[in-house]
Amino acid sequence: MLRRLLLPAVALALSTLPAAAQDGKHEGKTQEPHDAAKTDGDEPDTETTEAFRKWLRSVDAKIDWEEGPCDGPIGDVAKLAVPAGVAYTGKEGTRRFLEANENIADGSEFATVQALRLPTWTAYFSYLKSGHVKDDDKHELDAEEMLEQKQEECAAGNKERSKRGFSELEVVAWAVPPHYDEQTHNLEWGLRLRSVEGELVNYEVRCLSRVGMVSAILVCGAGDFEKALPQFREVLGALSMNPGQRYDEVKPGDPIAEATLTTLIVGGAAALGWKAGIFKYLYKILIAVGVGVAALWRKITGRSKQSPNPAA
Repeated sequence: MLRRLLLPAVALALSTLPAAAQDGKHEGKTQEPHDAAKTDGDEPDTETTEAFRKWLRSVDAKIDWEEGPCDGPIGDVAKLAVPAGVAYTGKEGTRRFLEANENIADGSEFATVQALRLPTWTAYFSYLKSGHVKDDDKHELDAEEMLEQKQEECAAGNKERSKRGFSELEVVAWAVPPHYDEQTHNLEWGLRLRSVEGELVNYEVRCLSRVGMVSAILVCGAGDFEKALPQFREVLGALSMNPGQRYDEVKPGDPIAEATLTTLIVGGAAALGWKAGIFKYLYKILIAVGVGVAALWRKITGRSKQSPNPAA
């Protein structure tokens, strides 16, 4: 039977997390721990999972989080088979979660998944109806040139962030160079970013479909990336396009996007002529969520920013 997180009207304060995680004592009513949320060992880490539940309730008690295993729809285009140890919320919950973290939702966001165990990570799923993106340049992805363009793009974005009073960002390097999987039609890349708040990783995936794409963004601390990425890929591997929406089901007369794989990486929304939406606020999202993830790690463990096994 599917389990849902019970969200009380009064959210528990984030400051209660250290005690909950370190000594297992919880204030108020607690929920039966989810026995599938495990760490690297064989036993469930129920204290950490409950701390994550309390944190999610504290963000916005009106968000309906559902714990895996469950099916999580991405609009009417695709669905996620959400595994145990991960919580899912749909379109309305995602809007509320973004706004609670001082981000701007544009309506294309359809789902958020949050790990309920360490390492902590968050992923956002959007659907962008761009037209069918041809993969003719799949063997011509120039990582070095694209990195320079991403750095220029970030520098330009810093001007807008500065006007809004946000911290500036620096694109340091590829965490994972851009690559395209011809079987899954997934375009993936990861950037290592730095700000005054610390270093984080933004890992992006474009799952190409018949007339658009599902966009997935993984955000985590740089030290957690090595362990978080396999867990995120497990979720991503369970994403399936609905019948009639698969990349290979393109039909004559379907709209064709002008974008290439390269422009999807370096051009963002402008490359496809979209109105400024999630891409416009992407780096804002990264900072807000990335810093929040790092803070959550410290709250739950009472430790420093670095996880025990930081990525190289």
